[in-house]
Amino acid sequence: MAQTSVFMGREMENASTFLGKSLGSVVPEDEFLHVPKTDHYAESETFYYGFCIPEEQINAEIYIWFHPSLKSMSAGVLLWKGIKRTTSAAEYVNYFQFLPMPESGVGEFTVEAIGMSVKVVKPLESVFISLKDPDQDVSFQLTSTAIMPPAVRPDSCHFTQAMRTTGELTLYGERFAIDSFFSRDHSWGHTRTEQRRCTPPLSWTAGVINENLAFHSLAFDDPGLKPSWLDGYSGITSENNLVWGYLFRDGKTLPLKRASQLTHRDEDGISVSAVALRLVDIENNVLDLEGTVQARLPWNVWQNNLVVFGQIKWTCRDGVGYGDVMDNLFSDFPYRFMK
Repeated sequence: MAQTSVFMGREMENASTFLGKSLGSVVPEDEFLHVPKTDHYAESETFYYGFCIPEEQINAEIYIWFHPSLKSMSAGVLLWKGIKRTTSAAEYVNYFQFLPMPESGVGEFTVEAIGMSVKVVKPLESVFISLKDPDQDVSFQLTSTAIMPPAVRPDSCHFTQAMRTTGELTLYGERFAIDSFFSRDHSWGHTRTEQRRCTPPLSWTAGVINENLAFHSLAFDDPGLKPSWLDGYSGITSENNLVWGYLFRDGKTLPLKRASQLTHRDEDGISVSAVALRLVDIENNVLDLEGTVQARLPWNVWQNNLVVFGQIKWTCRDGVGYGDVMDNLFSDFPYRFMK
């Protein structure tokens, strides 16, 4: 296959400057909406929450995407069990692309269209989310409590944070206890143009092994490990495949300097089934992980970006934990590699 030079778009090209820099910082006010840096229509602020019930192979993604210049937002819930081939096959999908922004801010607000409420209990530490669908027998009450301080991207416009999630889910009359971990994130101050990009998959990967060990990386596969797309793209190397990430261990959060990642895919050529991952932080601490996807759902966050969500069972020398992979497949990759 002929190689294509990687085209990531301006915001992703700027992200390459994160590598090797110290983590940024946030203040409690960063839990809430920010004043837009520009009046560009694609100025964005996003909030990502969720929960998993690993023993039932249940995953829930809660995503809220604000467009402050347009005074609008997208918001909703994706909830599924096991492996799904299409978004509409999920047990529960209720997501709206066009909604008005809440007039009172995001400290406490309700998305009436889906019956979901969000309340910040304590900034950067605890959030309560509830949903009661007005038309279906689906509801949950969820408290997310931080097990670590926010890990802040070097530009101080994004953080990821491992949370303890507790509560209860009712899914068409069946009740499930929620008691596990989940990594949330929040980003602001950048445009998200939805443009078409020519890149291999970019993986947002996170996991929590226990209350003292959590991690996150945003990276392409390591070309040195010979990923399936190796002959299709040029420009990604073992030195620049990592955008940013962190390793949290025993109360200390350190930025990553290397993520050697290899994604295994199903026979369709695009659906992630397993991930091998070696993370190295700036103090040369190494974490080797083997991940197996046990719940999966494809979703077009926008039309030029298909994300394959996967609930991953992570195994490492420290034990077994769970987390997520968001495998971002920009439109060029499925066209070229889907079988």
